[in-house]
Amino acid sequence: MEIKLYHKHYDEKHLEKVIENMKKLGAPVIRGQFDSNEIFNAFEGCHRIRAAKELNIEPILVEVENDEDFEKLCAEHNESSGDYLSREDFEESVGDYYKAEFIEF
Repeated sequence: MEIKLYHKHYDEKHLEKVIENMKKLGAPVIRGQFDSNEIFNAFEGCHRIRAAKELNIEPILVEVENDEDFEKLCAEHNESSGDYLSREDFEESVGDYYKAEFIEF
């Protein structure tokens, strides 16, 4: 399984914390969509995916399939980060392969 991360940047200290939490909590749930090449485009969880790879734990992939789920995902992101992210932002990032990092499980 191949996962395309939403972005390349991450924080090493935060990654260490996520790894420690994942040791206790197990496999992370990651929301995104599969593309025509069967690559999962993760809309969230760049640290959790890296931690799962480090721990050799396969993440649980949940496909965002409808507008309601997409809007919920955007709202959660906006609330937690303080940034505004629209559905168009997510969809645009999915097409930006040159900006992405791919992790294989």
